[in-house]
Amino acid sequence: LVCDFLAAATKITDQVVNQAVIAGSVMASFAVEGFGLDRLLTLTDMEIKQRFGEFKRLTHFDEL
Repeated sequence: LVCDFLAAATKITDQVVNQAVIAGSVMASFAVEGFGLDRLLTLTDMEIKQRFGEFKRLTHFDEL
């Protein structure tokens, strides 16, 4: 998922890097949730998309 964001980018921008960081955090959160990498083997695309949306919502903030 992280590699997908970076590989698909025609140019590495702040937005692309931000998305890659969130994608990496999403995948790490599933590994922590399952106390290991086995959880990653049972993930669905929908679960990843939902968690990505949750991370985006929780980490978005307006500049001061």
